[in-house]
Amino acid sequence: MMRSARSSGAPRGIVLAGIATFGLLAIAAHAGAQPIPISQFAPTNIDQAVARTILQTVSQLPPVTNVGLSYQYDPQLDTFVARKGSLGSGMVPAARFARKGSITGVLSFAYFGLDQFNGEDSSSVVVNVPSDRFNPNSPKYNLGVATRVTTDVYVARLASRYTILDNMDVGLTLPLIVTKVGSRYVVQQLQGQQEIDRFANRGVKSPDLGNTLIDAPLNEIGIPGGFNDGTNFNTGNMVLDTKYGIPLGTPDFGVGFQVELRLPTASESRFTGTDTTSLRGLFLANWQSEIVGAYLAAGYEQDFSTNVLSNGSVAASITAQITDYLLLEGGMNGAFYVKDIDLYDSSKFGVVLPGTTIVAGSSNLGKNEINAGGGLRLNPAGDLSLSLYATTPVNDSGYRPQEVIAASVDYPF
Repeated sequence: MMRSARSSGAPRGIVLAGIATFGLLAIAAHAGAQPIPISQFAPTNIDQAVARTILQTVSQLPPVTNVGLSYQYDPQLDTFVARKGSLGSGMVPAARFARKGSITGVLSFAYFGLDQFNGEDSSSVVVNVPSDRFNPNSPKYNLGVATRVTTDVYVARLASRYTILDNMDVGLTLPLIVTKVGSRYVVQQLQGQQEIDRFANRGVKSPDLGNTLIDAPLNEIGIPGGFNDGTNFNTGNMVLDTKYGIPLGTPDFGVGFQVELRLPTASESRFTGTDTTSLRGLFLANWQSEIVGAYLAAGYEQDFSTNVLSNGSVAASITAQITDYLLLEGGMNGAFYVKDIDLYDSSKFGVVLPGTTIVAGSSNLGKNEINAGGGLRLNPAGDLSLSLYATTPVNDSGYRPQEVIAASVDYPF
């Protein structure tokens, strides 16, 4: 599923896996049991967890809408007319458009770190396993398995929009992503409920119990498929979209739709996105007076290959036009996934080792991701807009960004 970042880690991985196997063999030697295959309890879906979070986070980077010059429908003229001094939302797509025939160029930079597992930022699970892999009725032991993966994500996002009609445009977005991945994998034999609870709560921070069988980075333990620890660079997922605004008789309101096609231009193994394709539809509604504005976008994304990435989404914000050149904004966005991600493929535990059961911890990352934050947009000259935003997670289930900091510049030509 994941391919190793460097082949030189394989010999060391074999040695470490051998050490772990030897340790478990010693535990069960008195019963003549076969060693427990530790590598089969390593996580195999971290790449999907990273891809899911990157897709959601990059799609919310500002600006997601247009520049300071907006166009509103005038029922008397039966066309869209310019409305100066009205900066748009940088957090929520809106039924707002630049002048017909213009091309808007957008350049954004963002940083965020991924490290929000349970168990003190670890994903941890305790399994009760037979000492003999071929005898489910043999004496059992409790093994704590924990993983921590920290990922620093640096994004340069190139985007542009072309306004076909007064109330219709098309857009293209291409992120360039660098990820720096560090990992730790811990397996311990646990004795008693107190040690089980401690391990489930502390994860990889629990080796002070003193009976660790293995403690190493993921790319050094010979897990199935390998692991891309270290620095990775690749394009993210390119998105093509089109947006349409429904003509209304009131200048302050906007209603429309946006359809987005996500292309498989990223790499799960390099933690820059996904190699699958999806289609997302959004309903857009916004209201903005000279001072205050409100924006809402809601819809659904269907991934054509896996429901792990399919989700409902909602974003909302409130803006305050402080001056003609400065807008402040606060809001939230959320994704509500159809299917959870099982980090360890725990359903296979009983196949690899008959009689294995999970006795503590959770191997699922959580279905819901909600972020809140805000920022400002500045219109220093003409139609040039500068943006600075920051968001933070409201819930910490799953593999989540801690804080997202993003800056961007956009201008229509």
